[in-house]
Amino acid sequence: MAPLRERAKLNASVLKKQYEEIPGSLEYFRELIRGPVAEAKFLRRRLGEMFTQEMLF
Repeated sequence: MAPLRERAKLNASVLKKQYEEIPGSLEYFRELIRGPVAEAKFLRRRLGEMFTQEMLF
């Protein structure tokens, strides 16, 4: 992980941005990949359907 962290810090520096690590877990990603998927956690759209701001609130 250290080489990726150093690369991210360098990218932030080049872009004149602040590097920040936010603690978290991989549980959301694991659920997305492995299932079962809790319907309330994901927005599903058919091909060509658009997301609107109202869907998020």
